[in-house]
Amino acid sequence: MEQVRDHGGNLDEAIALFGGTSTDWLDLSTGINPEPYPVLTLPSEVWTTLPSKARMLDLSRAAATAYDTCARVTPINGAQGGIQMVPWLRPPGHAAVLVPTYNEHAATLRASGWQVVE
Repeated sequence: MEQVRDHGGNLDEAIALFGGTSTDWLDLSTGINPEPYPVLTLPSEVWTTLPSKARMLDLSRAAATAYDTCARVTPINGAQGGIQMVPWLRPPGHAAVLVPTYNEHAATLRASGWQVVE
């Protein structure tokens, strides 16, 4: 029988286990911040077209500069997309996933043939 994965975001369960109210918690699983970054005025095409290769390269360079790294920085469409790419960086082998963490790390590795220890 396949184990059902909880994708996260169950704030009610966290409150039941650890206490508090929803206003006491910052639910990072949702990517929603009650005090969001201010959004600057952006050109309308930012919301209506896909970024060009040149803009993606500009973004990668800006991120590498901001993070003070000479490593190649690759923009992705969110943490889930990045997690799903991790198993393909190397041939399947053994991996340790430290817990507590987002459960997709171990599940994605296992689904790709990795032996995972939590």
